[in-house]
Amino acid sequence: MKTLMKQSKPIGTLKFHYSNGFDFIRIFITVIIGVLLSTDILASQSDPRLDALFSRLQTTLSVPEARKIESTIWKIWIESEQDEVNRLMQAGTSAIDQLDYGKALEVFNQMVAITPDFAEGWNKRATVHYLRKDFPSSILDIQRTLNLEPRHFGALSGLGLVYMALERYDSALIAFKDAMKIHPHLRGAQANIDAIRKHLSAVQI
Repeated sequence: MKTLMKQSKPIGTLKFHYSNGFDFIRIFITVIIGVLLSTDILASQSDPRLDALFSRLQTTLSVPEARKIESTIWKIWIESEQDEVNRLMQAGTSAIDQLDYGKALEVFNQMVAITPDFAEGWNKRATVHYLRKDFPSSILDIQRTLNLEPRHFGALSGLGLVYMALERYDSALIAFKDAMKIHPHLRGAQANIDAIRKHLSAVQI
């Protein structure tokens, strides 16, 4: 996910900010299409460039540089070596953009069946489960994503959002902190951490 607008949504008395966990806005669809049409990207979590990118992501003090690195990582994650998987990626994200979550789920079901070792397929299906409010299934697919790519800050941030929706705030706090260990400049994560801490402090009073 290259660019994501900050939003907030009430959960009880707590508001949270969408960050880089899941695909919620139309701008990401444009990024997806542009990447799928490119020819200089290899494939997913096995790309040999990722180690150096993650090292730079953790050490840079520049927010603009972190954004560029993040964008490159997302472009690598969403690109498959299989044309059919790339077609399904475009179809699935377009269905999300059209709020057709049933169709999106069908598409990403096909994707994970074709390429069960493709981390981003599981992450996208986790997104759809979240949007359908099927939180247990979303958590399972996030775990599958992290098994394949433990550095997936998007999946960790998404896990935090799921736990917030379930009002499991202690677990959400851990997930957002884990995401920020990988990506210290992750948009929305610190705001969610601050909101959770404020909420927990208020509850304990």
